Amino acid sequence: MGSLPVSPPRKLPWVPIAAVAGGLVLVLAFAFRDQLLGPSDAEQADAADTEGEVAEPEPEPTPEPETQPEPEPEPEPAPEPPAIDPAELEAKITEATSLVNRQKYDDARVIIDEVLAKIPAEGRALALLAQTQLEKGKLEDALTTANTCVGADPNQSFCWITVATVEQANENFPRALEAYRKYLEVEPDGQHAKSAKKQAARLESKVEG
Repeated sequence: MGSLPVSPPRKLPWVPIAAVAGGLVLVLAFAFRDQLLGPSDAEQADAADTEGEVAEPEPEPTPEPETQPEPEPEPEPAPEPPAIDPAELEAKITEATSLVNRQKYDDARVIIDEVLAKIPAEGRALALLAQTQLEKGKLEDALTTANTCVGADPNQSFCWITVATVEQANENFPRALEAYRKYLEVEPDGQHAKSAKKQAARLESKVEG
């Protein structure tokens, strides 16, 4: 068997291949132009706007005001101790009353002044002072003390009878009538009740007609 004749090698079509390859390069270059050339100005602006929108923080919620605790009430101050011990006060009033009843007015005055120096509005001490002043003929002093007395303690009947007696002597009949009536309200069956009723009746005819 004879050998077959060998055909000469065929030339490759380089021109068409080169054309195709060049077309592929153009296509790839167009497709990947962003990676090769970077984003355009418009795209960069859009990206910047997008980033700006994303970067804007959300407004923080308004914090609620803190509730302040109410201040605790201040403790009430402790009551001041009495200026004089109650038992001592009663003992001094009893002693001064005994001295006045025995007409020892100067001795009684020492105790009365001691009590009033500590408790100026002590009604019983004021009544005893008015009595000593009245007995010594110091009518205006007695009237001043008696008015202070009924202002501090309206239940001191002797102070009312003192006001009535002195104001009647001063011809201040309306005030005298008022004082006689107050005395009778406080002590309707008291030591001076009979005289107070008689004097009140006389003054009513003058004051009220």
